Order: sequence, then structure tokens, then C-alpha cells
Amino acid sequence: MSNETASAWQRESGSWGEIWLVFDRPGSSQNSLDSAALDELQAHVESLPSEARALIIRSGKPRGFCAGADLKQFHTNPSREQVEAIGEKGMEVFARLAGLSLPAVALIHGVCLGGGLELALACTYRLAINDGSAKLGCPEVKVGLIPGWGGIAALTRLVGLEPALKMLLTGESVDANEALRIGLLDGLVSPDSAASEIWTFLNSTPHAARHRHQPEHWEKTLADARSNLQALDTETRLAPSRLLDVLEIELRDGPEAGRRAAVSGLAEMAMSPRARKAIAAFFQR
Repeated sequence: MSNETASAWQRESGSWGEIWLVFDRPGSSQNSLDSAALDELQAHVESLPSEARALIIRSGKPRGFCAGADLKQFHTNPSREQVEAIGEKGMEVFARLAGLSLPAVALIHGVCLGGGLELALACTYRLAINDGSAKLGCPEVKVGLIPGWGGIAALTRLVGLEPALKMLLTGESVDANEALRIGLLDGLVSPDSAASEIWTFLNSTPHAARHRHQPEHWEKTLADARSNLQALDTETRLAPSRLLDVLEIELRDGPEAGRRAAVSGLAEMAMSPRARKAIAAFFQR
């Protein structure tokens, strides 16, 4: 492979016409997404060679694909406008990735959480290394936040409303077997022959429909979910309630309204006492 190095992303040309983007933030034991990493990703996505046959995104970190958004962005007590800018940046970059004319594959190992899962959801396909390490989830509600880069809608339309709500409202992750069962993963590949297996997969798989599920009777499902939240205390209930608001707007008013609601909801939650306390505690550990 020939290499072209950036500070957080390394671009490599593969043997059958694929382009690899390797996420490997310097000076960190695991990957997380900040504005600089998103800007670099966007630059690579926008400058792919016209002859490229596929884009494959993987991690250069042994611990996993991506642990999520860099919480340092929220630890400095940013203003609501600053958090909205973070949300809009992620939305923009992932929309560019999702809009590529060639197939994009997220090759996952280890942790793929929060903004990392939203990155994977912006790809056409998600494949995991078959080593038992994959852990996929949306843990944002556990720290009083919500996914703000399109993951609420993307996960719901990919796996269906009820499986998505189970992940989104609990913040619990799933392993590769469960991710395969619900359709979050499209397959597993060997760590020793991933490139050739991806080539085989792309040549034997019809182009993925990004919106596999159009939720029906969602009003009752969301109403039931809201009712179940009443067992939680007011502070704990705030983020999952806001998440349901975002999803309701997406399903009722469409994707653009849903995107605006997600960015606004992320900013609102980032200002909440629960999120401020949880993020401060994270950095005190």
C-alpha cells in the first residue's frame, strides 16, 4: 500500500482499488472525535480519487474503532452556541460521508461507541473483525447527553424502532452477535484477510438500503417509552426524554427537522447540571 499521512487520519490505497482511511489520533490510546479530526475526515472524503472503488474506514488503535466524541469539547463549559457548532460540524461531515456515490465500509473492532457509532452509521456498511471484541452502543444518556450527529434517526431507520430505543434509552452496548441479529452489523471478517473478504462482500451484496425500516405506529411506541421514563428521577429522565422528542420530530416532520432538533437537543443537554457533573467526574477519575 502507498501512504499519505495526516495528523489523525492516514490514507492508504489498497490492492483492488479501495481507499483506506485509518483513524489514529496521535498521543492517545483510543480514538475520539473532535473538530480537528472531523475537519480532516471531511477533507479526505471530499478528495477521494474518482477511480476509487470503495472507501474503508478503520482504526489504527488496538483498543477499538472510536470511543465517541472527545468529551474535552464539553469539559471547558462551552456556550450553547459552541455546542451547536460541534453538532452541526458532525452532521455536515457525516452527511458528506453518507452521500458518497461509492460504498463506504466501517471496519470495526473493539469499542464503537457514541460518535464513533454515528460515524459507522454514516457508512453504507458496517463489518466487524471476527475476534469477539466488538462493542457497539450509544452511551450518551448515561452522562446526560444525547447523540447529536444523526445517530438517533440513523439507528432507528437501520434496525427498527424498538431495538433502537433499547440501545438509545439505556445507553447499553451490544456485542457483534447481537448487532448482527438486529441488523446493525452487516457481517464479520477475519483479521488476517479483511481486505479480500470486504471485496468479496461488496461484490456479492446488493447495494444497502440505508433506510431499511420506516417505523409504523411509532406514536404509541414513543408514548409507551415516555411512560416508562416516569420511574426515573427528574434529572435522570431529562436526556432520554429529550431524545424521544428528537425522534418524534424526525418521524413526524422529516430528516431536516430531525437534524435541527438533534443539534439543539445536544446543546440543551450539554448545558444541563447532570451532564456538567458527569463530564467533570469523568475527568477527575
